[in-house]
Amino acid sequence: THFEGLAASAVYSANEPGWPEGPPGEHLWVQDCTFKNNGYGYTSKHRAFIHVDPADISIFTSRLRGANEPHSYHAYLSEEGYAKSHVKIIGNTFRNWQGMAISVRNARNVLIDGNSFFPPLDDSAMRATLALTPLFDREGEGVYAAIYLNTINGAVISNNRFYGFTGLDQPIILDQEALNVVVEGNISSE
Repeated sequence: THFEGLAASAVYSANEPGWPEGPPGEHLWVQDCTFKNNGYGYTSKHRAFIHVDPADISIFTSRLRGANEPHSYHAYLSEEGYAKSHVKIIGNTFRNWQGMAISVRNARNVLIDGNSFFPPLDDSAMRATLALTPLFDREGEGVYAAIYLNTINGAVISNNRFYGFTGLDQPIILDQEALNVVVEGNISSE
């Protein structure tokens, strides 16, 4: 499957905060797809409405949060129960992505394997939005991440290829509470 030119995320598994519409997504498998030039719309670039992460593949569970916790996206089903589970992102190709190619939050049992990430598309509006989050801010400029994980328990990131990353951009960013994550066999090249 080929996803190109979409204003928002091509694959989006999320809920609207405070509006339960059924069980959270489980057993999500994305394999052998191509993603190119997605996420150029206003809501993606400015993280507006329910777009937490500007990514070609965005998987998360959101909740209403207080003004005193603007960067907290924890959304457990129970005290230690992660909302999403059994996520496989395998053998995909990402070209001209912006912000993040893959973002997974609030999940357990995640496999990201054998994907190819080509250079991202530089976008000053996207970088300015990302710079508002402390982890992604490098002296006022936003950092892109091919793979971003936050509040994860049990993940394997393996055998991925990262081509032509320069400057601030990172192949992998592990944020708060990225637990039991194995990173192996990934290759970066010019």
